[in-house]
Amino acid sequence: MSVNKVTATNNSPDYVSTIKPGVKYTAEYATDGFDTTVTRTVTDASGTVIHNDTWSSHYSVVNGQVQIGGPPPTPSQSPGSPSPSPAPSAPVPVPVPPLSRPPRRRRAPPPPAPRRAAGGSGKGTG
Repeated sequence: MSVNKVTATNNSPDYVSTIKPGVKYTAEYATDGFDTTVTRTVTDASGTVIHNDTWSSHYSVVNGQVQIGGPPPTPSQSPGSPSPSPAPSAPVPVPVPPLSRPPRRRRAPPPPAPRRAAGGSGKGTG
């Protein structure tokens, strides 16, 4: 068996307007490409070759792609000047919805009491 490997890389980020600004999404994971070949030789009991089989496969390299929400950053005016550091931002609270409880089940009313037969005492005769 032989293998010829090509290493994948990540492309530069793609800035998109379809996701929230600053959110990163991996649209494609980097996957190495390679070629592989396997050969099978079939022999009889005396060692004579009956036939040879060879299978080859090619797997293309896939470069990774990250998408970032919002416009691309603006380049600085001069390449040699340091860019100012942004002021640290305060954390933004995320609203959390209140916990909701499932509706309470009402108990079924008890079945009606058995009715007594009219004119009887409720005791059996016998």
